Amino acid sequence: MRTRFLAAAVLLMPAFAAGETILLRSGKTVSGKILSASANYVTILKSDPQAKRRQVKLSVAQIAEIGFNGRKVGSAQDSQPARPLPPEPKNQPTEADRQRGAELFASATTYAQKWPDAAALVLYETGKYSYHADGTWTMRYRFAAQILKETAMGDMAIFNEYQEDGRERVKILKATVYRPDGKIILYNPANLRDTSPQEEDDMYADAGTLSYAMPLLCPGAIIEYEAERETYNPFRKDFFFPEWEFQSSWPVQESSLEVTVPKNIPFYHSAVGFTGALADSGDPKVTETENERSYRWKLSDVAPAPLEPSMPPKGDTSPRIKGALFKEWDRVYDWLSGMYDERIKPDAELVKLSADITRNAKTDEEKAAAIYDFVQANVRYIAVKMGIASSWGGYSASTTWHRRYGCCIDKAILMCSLLQAQKIACSPVLLDTNLTRRHDMSLPDIEFEHALVWARVGDKEIFLDPTAYDFRYPAMDAMDYGVEALNIFNRRVDYIPNVKPRENSSAYNYDITLSTSGTALVRFASEYSGPREGELRELYRSSEPEDRAQMLSEWIGETAPGAVLGDWKLSDPSDLSRPLSITLDYSMDASAWRAGGLTILALPDFEITSDETALDSRSSDVVYPAPYGKYYHYAITLPPGAEPASLPVHTEIANPNGAFSLACRWKAPQLVCDGSMEVASRVVAVSDYPAFKTFIENAARASREKIFIKEAAR
Repeated sequence: MRTRFLAAAVLLMPAFAAGETILLRSGKTVSGKILSASANYVTILKSDPQAKRRQVKLSVAQIAEIGFNGRKVGSAQDSQPARPLPPEPKNQPTEADRQRGAELFASATTYAQKWPDAAALVLYETGKYSYHADGTWTMRYRFAAQILKETAMGDMAIFNEYQEDGRERVKILKATVYRPDGKIILYNPANLRDTSPQEEDDMYADAGTLSYAMPLLCPGAIIEYEAERETYNPFRKDFFFPEWEFQSSWPVQESSLEVTVPKNIPFYHSAVGFTGALADSGDPKVTETENERSYRWKLSDVAPAPLEPSMPPKGDTSPRIKGALFKEWDRVYDWLSGMYDERIKPDAELVKLSADITRNAKTDEEKAAAIYDFVQANVRYIAVKMGIASSWGGYSASTTWHRRYGCCIDKAILMCSLLQAQKIACSPVLLDTNLTRRHDMSLPDIEFEHALVWARVGDKEIFLDPTAYDFRYPAMDAMDYGVEALNIFNRRVDYIPNVKPRENSSAYNYDITLSTSGTALVRFASEYSGPREGELRELYRSSEPEDRAQMLSEWIGETAPGAVLGDWKLSDPSDLSRPLSITLDYSMDASAWRAGGLTILALPDFEITSDETALDSRSSDVVYPAPYGKYYHYAITLPPGAEPASLPVHTEIANPNGAFSLACRWKAPQLVCDGSMEVASRVVAVSDYPAFKTFIENAARASREKIFIKEAAR
């Protein structure tokens, strides 16, 4: 399957970023040099030479923000003394350039009045595709924007263009900076960097990168950029799939797309996100000449995408257009199934390997589980993309097994081969994960970012993702759920259903003993399932064993400040045959809980917080990585003679998108509380937000209820 290289990764970075600071969702930071990035992971070399582990691999789910060049883009550090001008190009600004700059500044001044708080203004963004009679095509891209605030400078600083050697040519036609002080800096090839091919920790590819750095940017500056991509040697002349998205992070004064094809060739198109006032804008204006037909879409004054907690992926609700020269998926199925069928057929070695892996399995489900665990554990994820067949079709199962590494489609092909050897029906499936915008399946294309396996196991159809290393059958990474996927051998579009809360759960068991001396002894045990279990496995598996005690100590410190970690046990995170479990003992001073003859106890780690429902209203859906459940059991032994003075009210709150419960009971000398919190939907529709917000707020209020314990009479 074709990887979209760094352009398709969740985290985008300049090709020559040298010093970065990564802010984790936990609030911690990691500083150093980014060595590689994929849609799932970022590998960084720590800048601290004394660090025990200098090279660290971080899951994208752990990362909140990346700052480049040792700073957060847009911070006060962005204000730096002006650097010397780069070498002046031979072509100096002309009167036409000065007139062009004046036109752009005049346009920006007028448009800024409508968006006074914007960090930047996109003055225009246009794409023009021209499909030629010989089956080649070109795409001309033009863009102009004004930077209004320093926070937008980092996003304007570098333009990256990706090109596949032997098939595409990219030319930068214009890259001009118009500064408010009157200085005009024209395109200077000295600022262009050509990196080809990419060779990084987890990616080897034959696609090069042209990176152009726009010099001497400052608030008020306008940039104008133009590039042309010529696909002069397409591997399939009918695989022409133009796409365009009309929305940006900033206001867009004008965005347009034009697609021109020979008059005798049909062109099909679909429009997504054209709702409300834009309902009629998804229909193109069609013009014809003697030999060509052109389709043009144009939107004006497009509001920026909203910035809200837990919002859908960028572009998921944006107006966008997709095109193709045919409207059924049959050609794609034919092309891919031909490659996959050949690559999946198990040879004698793989038949024997499959038999060895499943020798203790009695049912198809046990066989599938054994094969799933084996491929995850024994084949490293590395994307090697050299040519059309490997990029989309992957390598043969035998090749991947001999190498012991491969990308997502390579691992899917190997797993399918081992399943076929056991007479278990299977197929590779292609998808865009739920971390990126929803894939428009109404027309065919081949631009998928991920691959996994469909299998018929017994009487069930299931999906399995062997790409990573940490997911216990039949769980997958949270990013795989709730999306449509192209099932190649079955020639259909499948929906991968979301997990249920119990299938992505954390179960916590607290045994707490309170003493008359004011000490609390806690024995904690937990088990996990589904994507949550896999995330924690990855966290602990990738850590050094000697660091795990510190990690656990920091973890309990977040919910029990001042706690002292005692004995602990972590099940082997690499053992996928049983659930991941953590048990630990800790003690803490509970004297601070006393007030006026009462001990006031909050249930550990039970309080609910929710950034996603902090807004009074929303313009976008609430999106979670996956539905989830948290289940708590507390057994609290009180000191002799002590008894509850007040217990939380028995509470059960239900909502179509979630449920909460809390119940406590007293049976001397032990107080027992059971609680749960479930989010049953991965996506909470914006229309359901008011009721969901009320549900979360009521659950949060109940979760903060305290237990009041009356001390024994003295």
